[in-house]
This record gives sequence, C-alpha cells and structure tokens, in this order.
Amino acid sequence: MRATIGCLFESRSRTGQGAVIADYAFRTIRSVSPAQRLLALSVFAYAVVFLLLIAFGEPGLGVSQGFYLAIVLAALGTDAFVGAAAGATAACLYVAAEAMSGREGWSYVLSAGVSI
Repeated sequence: MRATIGCLFESRSRTGQGAVIADYAFRTIRSVSPAQRLLALSVFAYAVVFLLLIAFGEPGLGVSQGFYLAIVLAALGTDAFVGAAAGATAACLYVAAEAMSGREGWSYVLSAGVSI
C-alpha cells in the first residue's frame, strides 16, 4: 500500500476492542466540519503560544509571532468579524502572559509600546 496522508484517515477492517475504538474515533473526526477543526486548532495554538510566552518569552525570540497562526486559523474557519476578535484575543493573551511571567513590571505591560 502506498503511504499517503489519506491512509492515516481511512478506516481499516480490524478486529477487537481497539478496532472499535479506532473506528469510532475516525467517524467522530470525519463528522466534525472543517471550520470546527480550524477553530479547534486555533484554540490549541493560542494555548501553546500562551504557555510558551510564560515559560520562554524573552524579547527578541519571536514566540509571540505564534499568535499569527491562531488568528489566521480562526479567520479561515469563520469570517472577518471572528478573525478580528481573534486578533483582540491574541493581544489580551499577550499582555496577560507578560504580566504573569514576572519578567517585566506593570509599567511595561501598561506602556504605550505594548498598546501598539
């Protein structure tokens, strides 16, 4: 059998309890719309970038650039209004991560540079 990405999602005839669980998982994944998959990936990207910012968010590393992916995924899965809301959410999460990391004081978080 030729190895393709489609092979990962096709149902194979197997026997046993593991086969039943795997078939149920494949059917569940197929029943979710592409827009819902994009939104789920967006939420996952928000969480990963937020946690990385708290752990490793030093100036110049570009960790916060990962929010762009989350914004694009949310906008692709829905419309422009939700995309704009995703951008505002990313800005709020960035400020929250900076405040929670403890590396910068509140004077930095509330400065004009962050508000841009």
